[in-house]
Amino acid sequence: MNDKTVIAQKIINDATEQANLYIEQTQSEIEQQIALEKANAEALVQKAEQEAAIAGELLVERTATIARLDGKKVMLNAKQKLVQTVFSTTLECFKRLDEKQYFTFVLGLIEKYAEKGDRVILDKNAPFTPNQLENTEVFANKQLTCSLGDDFGGGILLQGSKRDADLSFVAIVKQKQSALSGEVAKQLFD
Repeated sequence: MNDKTVIAQKIINDATEQANLYIEQTQSEIEQQIALEKANAEALVQKAEQEAAIAGELLVERTATIARLDGKKVMLNAKQKLVQTVFSTTLECFKRLDEKQYFTFVLGLIEKYAEKGDRVILDKNAPFTPNQLENTEVFANKQLTCSLGDDFGGGILLQGSKRDADLSFVAIVKQKQSALSGEVAKQLFD
């Protein structure tokens, strides 16, 4: 072969060798890049799965919390209805007291709450008269006066120089109901 052909062949062989080497390097770099991207993709998928698991746990926790609160609300409503029923029944029981029970109850209120010189106003539907109250020892000792008032739900009203007091059956029941309703709510949410 002549020198030109040998030189040309050598140039072609060198170029082919360099091209193959370049192809191998490029292929190796591509494989490394693919492996890196695959690792990055797997890391992203793993991170997304972890975030989804955390979000799922938070959702379950929030749902459970909401369910507990809803349950407590239902329980509170039921207890409030029960309290309302009990106090409605209590008010009805007050209204059905016989004369002796009614008189004894009112006299107890007077002994406990009336101050010297107060005026006692008796509900007009009371089963006894103001005179019957005035003839008691408590009235004499406290120098009380008594008169018949309007229909205010049973019981008495006190009027005095220092204070007035609504001791009607309705007021007594409402006061107890308010106090117990707060207690029911407190017990429910503690």
